[in-house]
Amino acid sequence: LPWPMASLWEFVCTQARFIRKRVWAGSAGIMLAVWAGLAVCEPSLAFIWFCSALLPFLGMLSMAEIARSLSPGMTDLHLSCKHNLPQLLLVRMGILGTENLLICLVITCWLSSWCEFSFLRMGVYLVLPFLLTCCLSLLILNLRPAADCAYLCGGISGVVSLLCVVSFSLCPLLFSERMLSLWWLVFWCVVGALCFQVRKLMRKTEELQWNLSINM
Repeated sequence: LPWPMASLWEFVCTQARFIRKRVWAGSAGIMLAVWAGLAVCEPSLAFIWFCSALLPFLGMLSMAEIARSLSPGMTDLHLSCKHNLPQLLLVRMGILGTENLLICLVITCWLSSWCEFSFLRMGVYLVLPFLLTCCLSLLILNLRPAADCAYLCGGISGVVSLLCVVSFSLCPLLFSERMLSLWWLVFWCVVGALCFQVRKLMRKTEELQWNLSINM
């Protein structure tokens, strides 16, 4: 009998259910921490950099979930489905990316209305550490076996978060308005590197599916 056709929305919802609950809970916890801080703290640069140092862990949650999708047991399961591995991975990355984008937008709106920074300036301060975490995690995922990457992603998010705190403590002028062009330059460089790593990962999954299908 032919496979029953599922709509794109049904396919996306099915893949969303495969994402572990701890990912959704961790993302909600990050939003709750920011909301609670806004309720009890006075407007200050220190709290903005606290939020900036918190968002790399949002990237860690997503990258660890992507690494789990590429682990040996999961790839065997994916190959038994009617959709190929690159399609499944791309849909899950889209789901996680959309969720992360919404969280970053909400937090940016909260903070930009809370202090004197514009929405775009606040956005680049908050999103750049998150994107850097994702880019470095994908780099590791392209170089190392997926089973080793979950802990490495956690280490990367910790380093990027610590870098945010240290840079604010040692070089507060880095966050002045005259340095904003440098932030945007680094931002677009990281976006370009992230797109390159995503493309490289998709090629890796195509090769992985081909090798596994030959060995089956």
